[in-house]
Amino acid sequence: MINVKTFAHAYDYLFPLSQDTLEFLTLNLPLGKILDVGCATGTYLLELEQLGYSTRGIDSDKQMVEEAKRKAKIKRLNCRFHFGDMLSLRYNNEFDGLICIGNTLVHAVNLDEAKRVIENLYQALAPMGSMVLQIINYDRITNNKIETLPKIQYPNVEFERIYEYTGEKIRFLSKIKVFESQFNHSVLLMPIKYDTLKQMLSDAGFRDIVSHDGFSNNPFSIEESMQLVFTCHK
Repeated sequence: MINVKTFAHAYDYLFPLSQDTLEFLTLNLPLGKILDVGCATGTYLLELEQLGYSTRGIDSDKQMVEEAKRKAKIKRLNCRFHFGDMLSLRYNNEFDGLICIGNTLVHAVNLDEAKRVIENLYQALAPMGSMVLQIINYDRITNNKIETLPKIQYPNVEFERIYEYTGEKIRFLSKIKVFESQFNHSVLLMPIKYDTLKQMLSDAGFRDIVSHDGFSNNPFSIEESMQLVFTCHK
């Protein structure tokens, strides 16, 4: 029996590799040195490494980092994974491409902190470097006061997602069942909206800022898109 007790151990069951996402990343990131901020268990970095990219990942969850390292060792890949906070990035013009997906940015404590993270990402990119940034479409969530997202359910996996509104933040509650294991996960999120995030990117110095309906070439819709993805350059 597979025993899953933590969110890190359940992560790959809940969020398996999406070929559409991987293709979007390869189309929007130059072949070179890539940093994934909020890399989780390293799913996409491992794929990019196999495609010829040189990859490094950072995450503030130690269990996620250990799981990513374990997977890289099994695959005999040179991906480097480190425990660290997105607010403490100290890279300088080092990476050809950046990834910040998985709704990572909204874990910032407040908008000022999110702004500093964006500035850190800009500083980490080499001149002409590219970034792919993804969050949930919080305009749609907050405008409609959405309290639950569609349940993710397929063989051996059930994932219920609940939003609780607490002032300016949202508490994201997860009820998870993977095989015979059941547990809950909770995290506070800062619901950053489209206009605010686009302005942060512009203020930091990013150019060629384009918004997408998720990991696709379709234009972003405040009213209908589930995910907001930005591509941009330094």
